[in-house]
Amino acid sequence: MNKNLKQFKPTPEMLSSCQALTMAEAWLKTVEPIVLGYQRNILEFWRFGSREKQGRLAEIITDPKRSYLLDDKDFALYVADCEDERIKAGLKIQAEGNCPLLEAKSNLAKAKWALIEASKNIVDIDSTQLLISDLENYNKYIELTMRLIAQYLTREGNKNHENK
Repeated sequence: MNKNLKQFKPTPEMLSSCQALTMAEAWLKTVEPIVLGYQRNILEFWRFGSREKQGRLAEIITDPKRSYLLDDKDFALYVADCEDERIKAGLKIQAEGNCPLLEAKSNLAKAKWALIEASKNIVDIDSTQLLISDLENYNKYIELTMRLIAQYLTREGNKNHENK
């Protein structure tokens, strides 16, 4: 282990970004099955067909990832039903018309970036270097940084709690 890592102490910004990333990951894991569940149910119920293109027959769309193939009228009905189901599920959104799953994914990406920015002084890697690197290296960097900082979350929390 390098001498600097033995003396490592995370900054408050590192700790808060690590905690925010943990919460964003947990929220995504909570929201994803709910949203995908009601999206699939809506598609199964309506059995929307895809737009016909260049003589191809329309296919029944059952995968939410393929909902972009719906025609405008069907897509509007799908989105309205998704909004009704979102409300029934009690999922809050940041802006009218947003999808809670897409918001959760966006918040996760922002939390990862915040962690990278907060921890860029740990090692000699610039955030732009990570952007031009492949996705595997990017995710590995996030994972290793989380492992390094997360161990201090409990310690720092306990110290703060003991000092009260």
